Amino acid sequence: MAIDVVTMFRALAELEEEFLGKGRTWTHTTTDQKIIFELYRRYMPALSRLTRIKSKASTDWQVLNDFLVADNFDPMFNGPLDGIGAVSILDMLVNWLVEAGICNILGNDSAKHIGFEIPAHGRQVYTPTGFKSPLVGLETKSGDLLWLAIPDQVPVDLVDMIRIAFTAMSRPSVISRRQSPDVITTVQVPEVKFDVKPDIAPLLVSAFTFDEARSRWYIDQAMQQFKFAMNKEGARAKVATGIAMRKGISLNEPKPLVLNQPFMGWFTQPGAPTLPIAIFYADYGSWQAAGDLRSL
Repeated sequence: MAIDVVTMFRALAELEEEFLGKGRTWTHTTTDQKIIFELYRRYMPALSRLTRIKSKASTDWQVLNDFLVADNFDPMFNGPLDGIGAVSILDMLVNWLVEAGICNILGNDSAKHIGFEIPAHGRQVYTPTGFKSPLVGLETKSGDLLWLAIPDQVPVDLVDMIRIAFTAMSRPSVISRRQSPDVITTVQVPEVKFDVKPDIAPLLVSAFTFDEARSRWYIDQAMQQFKFAMNKEGARAKVATGIAMRKGISLNEPKPLVLNQPFMGWFTQPGAPTLPIAIFYADYGSWQAAGDLRSL
């Protein structure tokens, strides 16, 4: 499993900046969406401080697909947007601060896996709760860190992965309980490579906001592609997120009332304006052409 929230946040911010107006208030429709949009609100100020991330907004689906393909991602939009859309792309390429060696790792699956070994002076080690192993931060030449740890339990879904990562990084132990260098010598890590498309639709689709003109916009599509590779030289994560929105009926715009479910009705007469006459309930079985009323 893999999930990135930063490209999701950047795509939402791009939609706000280009079309909706900055500082929109988003309404979630599920508990998982509540988590995502609370994180978006909390970390929104940090987006402007990130590097190696870019985004594009457009009303043309082909423009967005071309933006993706130019960075070696698959097209995400299958046709006209019928609204607005945005794409955000992250490209994190890091090289280890110190030279890593090659090693073999015997996994719990009883198979040998090729891996690499980071010396003691090329990592930071912490002891947060909720993990079977210490939390290690592999140092890089750019100053970025790649954090790795074995969780106590396998994440049950994408939201659980988000919870584990954000909780670990928010705990004081991550910045205060650094282990002494003699506790752990080297760090051995298997080489990794994957290309997945996590289903982020439940995390975003149907959430809505209002633009500066009070028109309602709701998220209609949300897609992500996550590429990752890691070896003795370093690691690279390339993530693209696409979001499409459609304009809905605003609360302050005239709109039709559609009786699209079984309904009740009755008459009144001027002589007794509060007396219901001929009360009826029209279920689906009675929905048929009425014909000439005079022949009833």
